[in-house]
Amino acid sequence: MSGYTLTWKPHGPPALADGAALRPDVLGALAPDALRAVALKVGRDSVPLGDLFDVSGESGPTLTLRGVPPLPRMGAKMVSGELIIEGNTGDDLGASMRGGVIRVRGRAGHRVGGPDYTSDRGMTGGEIVVSGDAGDYAGLRMRRGLIAIGGAAARSPGFRMLAGTVVVARGALDSPGLEMQRGTVVALDSSVTPARHAWFQCEGEFPLTSMPAALLLVRRLAELKATNGSVAANAVVNLSSGDRFGLGKGELWQIRS
Repeated sequence: MSGYTLTWKPHGPPALADGAALRPDVLGALAPDALRAVALKVGRDSVPLGDLFDVSGESGPTLTLRGVPPLPRMGAKMVSGELIIEGNTGDDLGASMRGGVIRVRGRAGHRVGGPDYTSDRGMTGGEIVVSGDAGDYAGLRMRRGLIAIGGAAARSPGFRMLAGTVVVARGALDSPGLEMQRGTVVALDSSVTPARHAWFQCEGEFPLTSMPAALLLVRRLAELKATNGSVAANAVVNLSSGDRFGLGKGELWQIRS
């Protein structure tokens, strides 16, 4: 898929404080000279994008970032296209995004897919794939979409989520789905004993093949190459509902091979 690659100039001006401007749906349609001329905020000043990045490639729906510091708000409010980040990101990755795909080939900070500072809504569409670990509150107040974390997640993935899906491939979940209203939090690590949480009610264990929604999710994760392993066809799903101190309409799936 065509698109630009932006490679950070390590000896250029001071680092950006915010990565929200680096979006494929904003930059991808520009001509190369226009792209290099885009003004980016550095402190109280603005500098041309070409002073901070080497630009290669051509206009298109994909934007690849190389060597960029772990900036906050990368992909914030993104609507379409594919953003590929070859490295780690700061907090608020994909904040209030509405569409497209973000791929992080490293770690992510806190509040992946959560609300941007101008909004009380988390992501309302799109997909975020993080190869490594993620920080606290992945999927905070998300309303739609998919977050797939290839490593471990820190505190309460799915915190206050209203809808959507958060998948964690490695490790035990730390207080998942607190105050969630709807949506699904999924744990894929078969080496971890399914935990019992006071705010979830166990609904039983079911074959993966008996849950069409789970089969669709597993298929989409494979298409995105979103986790470091495949889910066995004979896997079972330990299903719980919660937060039972709230609406109780959210779900926690612990998929075991």
